[in-house]
Amino acid sequence: MKKSNLILCSVIEHDIDGIIRLKLEKEMLSLYKRHFGEGASINVIWIEVPNGQAYQAGKISKTATILCSVENQLPQHQRVPFIEDVCELWHQHTAKPKNRLVVSAADEERVKYVISLSRDRVGGVRKVIVLLKMIRQLLASKLKHGYLSMNINLNG
Repeated sequence: MKKSNLILCSVIEHDIDGIIRLKLEKEMLSLYKRHFGEGASINVIWIEVPNGQAYQAGKISKTATILCSVENQLPQHQRVPFIEDVCELWHQHTAKPKNRLVVSAADEERVKYVISLSRDRVGGVRKVIVLLKMIRQLLASKLKHGYLSMNINLNG
């Protein structure tokens, strides 16, 4: 079975246009293929953070974060050039200042673990409701915009 690399992009709501997001997704796939082989595939999820709900150095921030899953125990000499290329790609398409992006390339097992921690923090029946809301938002976004997106507050 072909595995897909997960990319979580947390952005301030309405800060990155939908057309740019689609271009970034296409170019991110090209980056993965260039760095990790033609068989690479990705799933990108855009996490919308409402304006005023992100802070950096005690001030409202517009900084985006990108968490890219990569092969477990990928050597540093492969990880760093990949991260640099992700940063360059982001800045080419968004024209955002370089200090408004944080990129990490984490082992896929670590990314799965972080996601499971987030999912498991809600228990019982509420967990099912939260998961259904997430799925509804992701599917609605994919149908409407062509990319997977959800609000961090699940309020939509």
